[in-house]
Order: sequence, then structure tokens, then C-alpha cells
Amino acid sequence: MTFLDYLIEFVLCTGAILSFCVLISVPKKAVPASSLVGGLAYVLYRLIFINFGREILAYFLATVFIALSAEICARIYKKPSTVFIFPGIIPLVPGVGLYNSMYCLVQGDQQGFSANATKTVFIAGAIAIAVAVVHIIARSIVSRRAGRVMLYTVQTPEEDDKTSK
Repeated sequence: MTFLDYLIEFVLCTGAILSFCVLISVPKKAVPASSLVGGLAYVLYRLIFINFGREILAYFLATVFIALSAEICARIYKKPSTVFIFPGIIPLVPGVGLYNSMYCLVQGDQQGFSANATKTVFIAGAIAIAVAVVHIIARSIVSRRAGRVMLYTVQTPEEDDKTSK
């Protein structure tokens, strides 16, 4: 693919995400950032997939980019990170894989169904794991900067009583 091909995909993807942001009522100040994050992530996915041939890795790394960018944008714009993650992830959702899985199932092609469904589940899993890992890392960094030991600690009822006094 040429630079122009990537540029066209970026512009179209960014425009589609911008429209989706308007549709789901993303705050107006966050729309440009959400659109750019999604457009850049899609181009990153295409670059990795075309150059290395690893589709699931490409989905994972593009989603890591989205989640990292969303955490940064959340601090800058003072909005929840989901405002940036949700629109940005839309181009990466494996909708064609889901469609092909169901089509093979309806047609009675068990082998095609199992191949498509397995690949789709792995892609969805890679997306979910990438978002979760970045979120956990970001929260642990924020909690350490705030002077807390960890964000995800469990307190016993006795410790809870001591801290509330």
C-alpha cells in the first residue's frame, strides 16, 4: 500500500468516527480527539497487519494505542477515558468475522463456522485484554502519584472503620 492509500483510509475512518461521535453524543470538545485517535489506530492496525501478517497482534497493539491515547486525552480534557475508547474502537470491532460466523452456521458449514468464530473470539479477546491492561497500568500509576499504595486494595471491615474516623 502507498502513503496515499493509508491517508485515504485515515481520512475516511476519522470521518466515520466523527459521525459516530455525533450520533452517540460525545461531548463536543472531545469529538476531534476521539476521531483522531480512532483514525490513527486503524492506520496502525493496517500497517502492522500488512507488514507483519499478524492480525491478532495488530488488533492488540492498535487497541493499546487507543487505550493509552484515551487515558492521556481523559486527563487533558477532564472526561472519562471511555469517551475516547468507545468511538476509537469502533473500526476495530470484528463485525465481518461475526457476520461470516453466523453465515457459515446458517449454511451448515461447521468447519467454516468454527474457524471464523474462533478467530473472531480471539480478536475480541485481544481488544478486551488490551483495554484492561492499559486501564490497570494507568490506574496504578495514578494511585502511586496520589500517594496511595494501590488503587485495587481490599480492606477488611476493621480497617474500613479506622479510615472512616
